[in-house]
Amino acid sequence: MRTIGCLGFVLAMLFAPAWAGPVEDAQAAWERGDRAAALRILRKASEGGDAGAQASLGSMYSYGIGIPRDDATAVAWYRKSAEQGHPEGQYNMGVMYAGGRALPMDAAKAADWYRKAADQGHASAAFNLGMLHAEGRGVAKDEAQAIAWFHKAAELGHTGAQSNIGAFYATGRGVPKDEAEAFKWTEMAAKGGDAVAQYNVALMYSNGEGIKKNEAAAIEWLTRSAGAANPGAQFALAQRYLNGKGVPKNDGEAARWMLAAAERGQPKAQAKLGFLYEDGVGVQRDPVQACVWWSLAARQLPDIKELAEASCERLKSAQRKAASKRIREWQPIPSEEPSFGRH
Repeated sequence: MRTIGCLGFVLAMLFAPAWAGPVEDAQAAWERGDRAAALRILRKASEGGDAGAQASLGSMYSYGIGIPRDDATAVAWYRKSAEQGHPEGQYNMGVMYAGGRALPMDAAKAADWYRKAADQGHASAAFNLGMLHAEGRGVAKDEAQAIAWFHKAAELGHTGAQSNIGAFYATGRGVPKDEAEAFKWTEMAAKGGDAVAQYNVALMYSNGEGIKKNEAAAIEWLTRSAGAANPGAQFALAQRYLNGKGVPKNDGEAARWMLAAAERGQPKAQAKLGFLYEDGVGVQRDPVQACVWWSLAARQLPDIKELAEASCERLKSAQRKAASKRIREWQPIPSEEPSFGRH
């Protein structure tokens, strides 16, 4: 979904071009590899009252970038920035209240801060305020208000808001159901790089929802979403390669995408991968891996618990011990890097 890595994306948000002066100087120092100088510049400017620098320094502490993570210190700098009316400081105060980070969890206060930032054109604040209205957290549940805030965020280029508008049109939630409008907004988000929207556009093309059915286009968008680490798309693409639907049948490609989805915690992919390892389809047969992936899948799919237990019982003692260690230590790969815009 992104064209730059996790740290680079967060830093792009930290050093937004609109924050002139010391923040730009800090960004230049960081890009030269001089992190100590970047932090010195931000700290000096923050202590001198620069609201943009305060918001940026708060985010450094919030994410532990270049310094140890410290939510309490992050909140202190966000608050100083927010109280001067800086939208990034206001937005991040909302994030901290919404998540209960170094502050009591309080959706109403989060909504207040989001609204202040959104009124100044902060896209992510408008998106998050729309989410609160859609869910009735901290504000009255009001789908008309949710749509209004999503539209404001969407006009500012927020792909999550564009995708949500598409979802509302697809289901008739808060607006008349309209598949063509749903496709329009979902495609807009997909073209902006939103991996979930890319997957949904693929499904729309495959099913002929709001657009003429087009399997080639469906595969194109599915591949883009899968390449952006969307586990649902990765699993769907793997299934297509296994069955030869819309693509030439290719067990190796199927196994590759199935593994990618399984490593991100997609339970159906984990279960299917167990079968691939058990039968040696697209991969070398490996009963230990079959035991591991079936056991992991069983955490979310109780129906295969007996299958997992039986496969592990068939292993030799040393194999079973190795499988147990892998299962115990396994952690999913995050599907999406942390960002300031999607809390």
